[in-house]
Amino acid sequence: MTEKLKHCPFCGSKAEVKANDSIEQVVCPNCGARNLWSTEAQSRWNKRTKRDTSLKPCPICGKKGRVFQAYDGSFYVQCLNCYFKDINKAKDAWNRRPET
Repeated sequence: MTEKLKHCPFCGSKAEVKANDSIEQVVCPNCGARNLWSTEAQSRWNKRTKRDTSLKPCPICGKKGRVFQAYDGSFYVQCLNCYFKDINKAKDAWNRRPET
């Protein structure tokens, strides 16, 4: 690839390429972001979205969600308002979809 590898879109650190036979994966050694193993891993890493990437509100209650980091280094989004003591209520809320 002749195009220079862009920095991590999440933390801004310099990314690295890992190779395995004819496929590659781009990894950020700082935050752990990575893409899938592919023959096009570098060009996919360099592609940047033009769409709005801000955090959308909770699909259950409509309030703002927050991003948290788990102990293993992965990330998740959680609404601080939606907790259910009943498993059936939690399932119903999760499975609810807007009318189309």
